[in-house]
Amino acid sequence: TLRQYYALGARYMTLTHTATTTWADAATDAPKHHGLAPFGLEVIHEMNRLGMLVDLSHVSPEVMQAALNVSTAPVIFSHSNAKAVSNVGRNVPDEILRQLPKNGGVVMVTFVPSFSSQVVADYGKKDAEYKKANPEPRATVQDVANHIDHIKKVAGIDHIGLGGDFDGIESVVQGLEDTSKYPNLIVELLKRGYTDDDIRKITNGNISVTNGVIHVIDRVMLPIAGRGWDDHWDDVARAEMDHMLWLFRESGHDWARVRGAMARLRVASTVPPPPPARVIAASTSAGPTSPPWTRSR
Repeated sequence: TLRQYYALGARYMTLTHTATTTWADAATDAPKHHGLAPFGLEVIHEMNRLGMLVDLSHVSPEVMQAALNVSTAPVIFSHSNAKAVSNVGRNVPDEILRQLPKNGGVVMVTFVPSFSSQVVADYGKKDAEYKKANPEPRATVQDVANHIDHIKKVAGIDHIGLGGDFDGIESVVQGLEDTSKYPNLIVELLKRGYTDDDIRKITNGNISVTNGVIHVIDRVMLPIAGRGWDDHWDDVARAEMDHMLWLFRESGHDWARVRGAMARLRVASTVPPPPPARVIAASTSAGPTSPPWTRSR
């Protein structure tokens, strides 16, 4: 089944969702294996062989450790935060974060309110009477930035990405209500002293086809002839981020003007330019050119 999904275009797999499986423990369910069952280890090896990213969001810390012990390729956490900042089971403990520089993996910081704010997480555990008497607190952009600060401190700037999880949440972080609000987080990080290069790494570079996790999997460790990720869309994302950062500087840090300019740019060029000939040649056998993320669903 794993090979069939790969043949259909899947390029990463989350090992569990909310329930423990016959071969891996979930973070939000009772453990059965205290890590990975023997078949789970085989799954990791086969994902490495195929060139599929191993996604450790949703799994227990013991599974995180077991996967890091055996994976020969960088892992990702597609939508998780730092457990030291918000102590919930879905977040990543420091002992795992410290191993990411050796593995090369990336934690994609998410905007799930209870994963982002300890206050919100604690409120969720209160009874109905308490909630009736007390308004629900809101997670903020600053809360999300605190997780990025912590992961940077423990794992390093090269091991941070963004994984909003907008398709999996019922409430939102204040200031990050949808994808149009990503600039609010970027502004907060710039205020905290993050450089333009740091921003590029967090928003695209650390997971990119050109030199990020996908590059390591697809180009270096696990070459599969004719089945590469399409780096044209990586170029488009990087160019847009560079343009946005330039606009931010030129506008005197006026994000209202930047958002308007970026919106006009997208309307004027709704179809990205065609990929270079070398990309077309490299991706012909894999089918028509399409954004990498459409192949992972």
